[in-house]
Amino acid sequence: ESRMYRRADAMATSMYNMGGRSRYVEARYFHACDTIAKVVSKRQFPIVDRQVERVDKAIAKVESCSDDDKKCDGDNDQIDTNEDFPPQTYSNSLLRSPSVEIREYAIQKFEEAGEIAAAHRLASIYGIDYVYDEEAALKAAAMRKEKYLQFEDVMPGEVPSLITEPDELISGFDRLLREETKNSSSPSKLHEKHIGFDAEWDEETQGAALLQLSSVETVLLIDILALSATEDGVNALRQTVGKLLDNSEWTLIGFACRQDLSRLRASPCVKEQHWMHTTNAAVDVQPMIGVAEPSLRTTGLSRACEQFLGKPLDKSEQCSLWSSRPLTERQRSYASLDAWVCVGIYQKLLRMDNEA
Repeated sequence: ESRMYRRADAMATSMYNMGGRSRYVEARYFHACDTIAKVVSKRQFPIVDRQVERVDKAIAKVESCSDDDKKCDGDNDQIDTNEDFPPQTYSNSLLRSPSVEIREYAIQKFEEAGEIAAAHRLASIYGIDYVYDEEAALKAAAMRKEKYLQFEDVMPGEVPSLITEPDELISGFDRLLREETKNSSSPSKLHEKHIGFDAEWDEETQGAALLQLSSVETVLLIDILALSATEDGVNALRQTVGKLLDNSEWTLIGFACRQDLSRLRASPCVKEQHWMHTTNAAVDVQPMIGVAEPSLRTTGLSRACEQFLGKPLDKSEQCSLWSSRPLTERQRSYASLDAWVCVGIYQKLLRMDNEA
């Protein structure tokens, strides 16, 4: 069904100049509703705004057409962006323009998912009346905290800030490596030098915006955008992360990490010679998970985290705008856990192997 909504949207767009203006808005609206329902259930909230914007753009495109506009040649239908849509897609409110209805639909889906605070925030942004139930919001927040792995569950102290300066990176990196070296004094494989890693980026931009490195005790959030924009920053990245990725004495564990590495390599660099060369130390934990538990061969990191560490990851910040600054505490917490969970699962798999 989801593929059909997407296909209808694509067809209505491609046939827009052949008399499809009326159906163009309708198809875009239904595709947006379908997407919003899915992403709210996955708590991928930033995508909702994009879907609302897509509907608005479709309406604006139709309304900007006139009978003598060449872009609208062949379309003899009367333009009506307030046409009715099947009522089963909506709440029981009166049907209005798709622009209003898509906003009410988004708020409704947030409410159904128990995301009361998010529903209230959207209503405020959209200028729609919404009764905020603080008790319900606190209850929903407590339920999320109970359901998903939290930063404080695995790491003492506050969620780390972004590292934006070369000196910060070098000192933080030295601390990370010293702690992990101290914890890996045993010759067994379980006590090798393990660092989890992950990268975040925006689909619309080139390269990675953020790199996360984590031992079991320390997380570094490295601002690739800031550091790669200066010569001193590039030198610091080369001296730290670049060397680590090429160091056979260390194991850097990622999850389905090929694209993470590609994005890091593609990150803009102020110097002609990029700070990243080889990736000999990188290991993908996803195939190991599939061997240990065949039912998880194609699963995501959140499900693997639930299987091996007891709780799933909250992926609501996955589609955030990672190039924007400053990052929120929730974004930083999400990013930290992504890297920590990689090393946490890897070490759990090693313990299981030793006990077998």
